[in-house]
Amino acid sequence: MTHSKTLVLVGCGAAKRDESAPAKDLYTSTYFAKKREYAETIGDEWLILSAEHALVTPDRELDPYETSIDDLDEDRLDALAHTVGMSLIDWIANEVGKGVEIEEIIVLAGRSYLDPLREREAFSAGIDPTVTFPLQTNDLGGIGEQMGWLSERIAAESAEQTRLVADGGEYRHPLEDIDGLEEIEVECAVAIETPDEPGYCDGWSATIELDEPAEFDPDTARITLPGFNWECPECGQPHEFNVEGIRVSNLV
Repeated sequence: MTHSKTLVLVGCGAAKRDESAPAKDLYTSTYFAKKREYAETIGDEWLILSAEHALVTPDRELDPYETSIDDLDEDRLDALAHTVGMSLIDWIANEVGKGVEIEEIIVLAGRSYLDPLREREAFSAGIDPTVTFPLQTNDLGGIGEQMGWLSERIAAESAEQTRLVADGGEYRHPLEDIDGLEEIEVECAVAIETPDEPGYCDGWSATIELDEPAEFDPDTARITLPGFNWECPECGQPHEFNVEGIRVSNLV
């Protein structure tokens, strides 16, 4: 084997855009955004686990849909589990054929989504690589606790990457481009999903003058933005923004 890969499977979300979009951009909740960030940071490749479409590549164009795992009867659950399992087997075989060792498959989804698929051996029958379910094995509670855990893992991996030497030089973290700026361009980068009424914010952006220059800490891979109020004035979400085109979170 020439090298190894980690695959991350990210559960889809109920809140969606109202028009077709690449799958990675179709789901608009903060929860999905955080799982996506984890997948893009920790994984070498990632796929989206959809009740309507089974496994989906992030760039595949999808129309909005309403199907959830709770809508599927026993026959449709059987079919979904079979499709997911066979898609994984095909993906693994393709990678192994290229000389790639699959180190781990990480699945990020809630119990209500995973339990029917695990009962039908979607992630085990004919699948050799280790498959892990960290949101369950770490006994994480609600979405807030899960997002906090994901953020910690993302920050730890990002900090480690700053210490890696690649191609003869030190890895440069994207947030270093913000370090020292006194004025920043900011836009709300995530959707808001509540249990009763999903909504999406896609309109707010501003130029913010900071009280002091932005400061990047390479040990924690975090950026401090003195004077920036971490709350979108349009939708009220207090966690995730694009700063100078870079996703920044204060959840850690």
